[in-house]
Amino acid sequence: MSDELKQKLLAANETIDALRKRLMSLEGGGNRAPFQQQLSAYQRRIEEQQEKLKQSREWASLLVESSMDAIVGMDKHGVIQFWNPRAKEMFGWQADDVMGHSISETLIPEILRDGQVHSVESYFNDREQRQDLSGYLVEVEGCCSNGHTIALEMVVSILKGHGNRQYVAILRDISARKRAEQELQQSHENLERQVDVRTRELVDSAALLTEAQKAGNIGTFTCDVASGHWTGSDMLDGILGIDENYRRDIKGCLDMMHPEFRLKTREELKQALQSGSRSLKIEVMIRRPIDGKERWIIGYGRVLPDATGKPERLIGTIQDISERKLFEEHFSQTQKMEAIGTLVGGVAHEFNNMLAGMTGRLYLAKQAVQDNREVLDHLGKIEGLGFRAAEMIQQLLTFSRKGQVTKMTFDLVAFIKETLKLHHLSIPENIQVNTSLSRYALCVEGDEVQMQQILVNLLNNARDALEGISNPRIDIRLELYEAAASAQMKDGLFAHLSVSDNGCGMSAVTQSHIFEPFFTTKEVGKGTGLGLAMLFGAAETHQAHVEVESALGQGTTFNLYFPLSKSSNHKVAEQSRLPLAGNGEIILLVDDETELRATGAEVLIRMGYQVLQAKDGLEALEVFVANEDNVALVIMDMVMPNMGGLAAANEIWKRKKSTKIIFCTGYDIEDVMEGADIKGSAFISKPYRVEALARLIRDTIQ
Repeated sequence: MSDELKQKLLAANETIDALRKRLMSLEGGGNRAPFQQQLSAYQRRIEEQQEKLKQSREWASLLVESSMDAIVGMDKHGVIQFWNPRAKEMFGWQADDVMGHSISETLIPEILRDGQVHSVESYFNDREQRQDLSGYLVEVEGCCSNGHTIALEMVVSILKGHGNRQYVAILRDISARKRAEQELQQSHENLERQVDVRTRELVDSAALLTEAQKAGNIGTFTCDVASGHWTGSDMLDGILGIDENYRRDIKGCLDMMHPEFRLKTREELKQALQSGSRSLKIEVMIRRPIDGKERWIIGYGRVLPDATGKPERLIGTIQDISERKLFEEHFSQTQKMEAIGTLVGGVAHEFNNMLAGMTGRLYLAKQAVQDNREVLDHLGKIEGLGFRAAEMIQQLLTFSRKGQVTKMTFDLVAFIKETLKLHHLSIPENIQVNTSLSRYALCVEGDEVQMQQILVNLLNNARDALEGISNPRIDIRLELYEAAASAQMKDGLFAHLSVSDNGCGMSAVTQSHIFEPFFTTKEVGKGTGLGLAMLFGAAETHQAHVEVESALGQGTTFNLYFPLSKSSNHKVAEQSRLPLAGNGEIILLVDDETELRATGAEVLIRMGYQVLQAKDGLEALEVFVANEDNVALVIMDMVMPNMGGLAAANEIWKRKKSTKIIFCTGYDIEDVMEGADIKGSAFISKPYRVEALARLIRDTIQ
């Protein structure tokens, strides 16, 4: 009920009372009709106001009963006087359970009760505090009948009437909202944590990407198509050898390229952008602006279009592939060697067989003309030419790494001193030769023949490069070198051999071909083109690294790095002191070349041996079976029809394990003997010197 309506009803009741008193005073006479009419009018107005009051009360009751908020009425001491249905649902208490009880004893949670009871009582007793809080929305915690607490939103209103104060508290359950706020806060905190984690991951990823770029020697770039301006990573600047002041546009990019690549690169860029091609690959040589060094790079790019499909940006990577290019060149050179080696290996057998027959006949001819010095001299020169031809074949096999290599450990310092003594006459007197050799022994494992060929070829090339040079000079240096691991060399100790001259030098083009077989810049008749090719093959055999430094008009330096031997045992070739002549022992000679077999038999007979012959492995087995108790030695060719030398030897050993066999072949021994069980047998290559064969026979028999 509103205060205005109450005041009207009160005034109407007072007016009616006044009219009734006036009517009573007129009972003895007088006209009562006007007063009666006035009284009736006032009664009708009262009835109308009472009807309105009734409706107002019904509306108020309906609003209170159906409210979604709890409505609690209290007297001036905070004792609960009213409890609507929503309050019952919210807190779980029936109206009878809380009516007459203080709000501080019911709705305040027990854990907060001691601290808040005084505050509640102060609120109801302190007028200023009531005025400050009345009508304001505050958040509090309420206690349910089951002891659970809920979050509440509360507003308190003061009712005044007949000198009494009453309070109405409207309470709304905001637990769901609070939970949502907490979840939202938790979600926000989780998001912040995820952002922090992701930020750290991105930072770490950027660091890892930088490290990965360093490991792969890769840089990244972005280029704006419209302006041609590009930016790159720090790694890219290091690869290209540029600083922050370098011109970063298309012209700057092309300027650092080797001239032969500029036009091609410009056309490929233009075509990729015009055609809308999404990918681009360019491999070029550059000259780094910062130090002038030439490096090979490979670039991969991708064109990104704008919203209209037009090329907007070019992004990609650039990698330094200089070491890979060196490896590819080395691999290509190795393939060339293997190709030549395959050719040489096929020719060597037939050629060596012919030389073996020729040298054998020369030996027999020399035996027949012992008294004719002039004929002996001619025959000796012919024999020398034959063995020079054999050495040429051996050089080709060595170059292709198909030659027989006999390694032993020796002091390279002493070896070079002896080699220089033997070959100093090949250097003209006008050429000054300077040597600087280590004072300490530098022991390597190698083949002395090949090592001698390496040094002689280096000296000959230096000598030829000094033709027509004033004050010609050759410098030979041998020193200890400790290398760090790189793409070209393993780490460890090396013997560093350096041979330098102040001659004509070589261009970069010539340097790229010097190790190719049959490549030469010398006049016809002055060079075969095999010297440096053999040197390269021999170096490979000895696991040595070769470097060349040269420029036109500035001389040439060859640097060879031989790994030092880890063995302390130096092998010394022992020469047999046994007599070379035979004592009538029986030798089985097996060879499929009729002429060579006949020549060999005559030579053996001249040496004092008896000879049995066989043309292949099958016949050799038959002859051996018939004479196995008498055969002192078998000289077996390796490659023959019907049955080869190895197969025949195995069959012979099955019958008699102690049989001694010398294998001989015009092929490379390592190739034909690969994987074979040779039981300590001896070997000799065709063509052979008769003296060497005689010594080998005596050593094997004895």
